[in-house]
Amino acid sequence: MKQNYNLDKPMVMVLAGPPCSGKSTAGAWLATTLPGIHLHVDAILTAIIPRSDRCLRDRRLAYEVAARSIQLVLDRGLSAVLDCTYSRKEYRQQVVDHVPSDVPLVVIEFLVSVDVALERFRNRKVHHAIDLTPAIVAEKVAAYPYGAGAVTMNGETSGDEIRTRILRSLDGNLDRGKWVNGGV
Repeated sequence: MKQNYNLDKPMVMVLAGPPCSGKSTAGAWLATTLPGIHLHVDAILTAIIPRSDRCLRDRRLAYEVAARSIQLVLDRGLSAVLDCTYSRKEYRQQVVDHVPSDVPLVVIEFLVSVDVALERFRNRKVHHAIDLTPAIVAEKVAAYPYGAGAVTMNGETSGDEIRTRILRSLDGNLDRGKWVNGGV
């Protein structure tokens, strides 16, 4: 496979999409491949507010902590791999505001069907998104705002295919404003 991107050059990658679409699995792998640090917003929320009821105020704080961590990660010469839904404009804007213009920003949105997401949800062992229910998962899958300049990844394909497609996407050119404005 031809690879145009230097994996040693720090970048910011956002793995977005509805719950149970494969973001966290891809994020853990990607953080070791780049090398980088996996900033999983739900895990950050659990770490900073262990007894959170996952209210909007707490979620906003976790997204802000993740966005503000981008520069700290880049300063260490590592890539930042952000992992969460990223459906809201405000969260997308936070990312864009914290990624220097000379640092590549790649966004991959994971696509998944409601049936597959619900099956994955039922089979989850442990996950930080403790506020999810089958109804919420189905709603978020059906309503996710795809296609605003990001790469769309079929989260139902094999892990090898997903990893190959991610690596091919690293030299993509994201229209940052289009991605932000595509949020809800």
